[in-house]
Amino acid sequence: MHKLGINYTVSTGLSPAEAFHIIKGVGFDAVFTGYFGSTEAMEPAAKAAQETGLYFECIHAPFNHINDIWSADENGDAVQKVLTDSIISADAYKIPIVVVHLSSGEHPPYDWDAGHRRWDAIIDTAVKHSVIVAFENQRKLSNLAYAMELYQDVPQARFCWDVGHEQCFARGREFMPLFGDRLVYTHIHDNTCEYNRDLHMIPFDGKIDYRRVTDHLKKANYQGTLTLEVLPENSDFYHNIPWEEYYQKAYRAADRLRGMMEE
Repeated sequence: MHKLGINYTVSTGLSPAEAFHIIKGVGFDAVFTGYFGSTEAMEPAAKAAQETGLYFECIHAPFNHINDIWSADENGDAVQKVLTDSIISADAYKIPIVVVHLSSGEHPPYDWDAGHRRWDAIIDTAVKHSVIVAFENQRKLSNLAYAMELYQDVPQARFCWDVGHEQCFARGREFMPLFGDRLVYTHIHDNTCEYNRDLHMIPFDGKIDYRRVTDHLKKANYQGTLTLEVLPENSDFYHNIPWEEYYQKAYRAADRLRGMMEE
């Protein structure tokens, strides 16, 4: 039976201990968070996961200024350091996966030599620390194809499928037929994709065809956690809902997906 996971977001106003208590209480097995800036800053979340019995499976590395990683100046070095530090922190708390973005927007700049050098160093750090780097699909198929081909022989270089991003930004492209054999993690959420906005809604509240989603996962023989990435602040759908009720609704949606996977 697939484990069920969900993200923690500081926008709830809940501490990791408060949120994890609710998340575990409604039935989730696993959780992921963002990177809080240092190994020490990750400790409260790691401690809360241990105390509640949640599997702390992933850190989502920061993606602010991610396009700078392709630049030849010191701004790119700063982004590289943040991603590298995320990997080192994951290893410190035995968190197996770090999800990363490759770029942002429709027209990211590229200095391929600088980017190649930095991603090589990041992947070398992942190998050294036995942490998986999961490249997440964004707008650019070419970026993901570049990373998947460049590191095709590196077990620590894998794929994170973001279902909502594909719906809104891929213009009909499907990533799973191309990279499903490298899948290690999921970002499952719903979207209406209105006004080019990424709403990160609870599954079945938007327009995504989840029969297609589960069919892709089954074809890839995905046995990992079915992880939601939901952001209540990104839409107007969840105003004034108590957090326990919100997480209960999210769990019911995740459990429904699990049932579809096992049909």
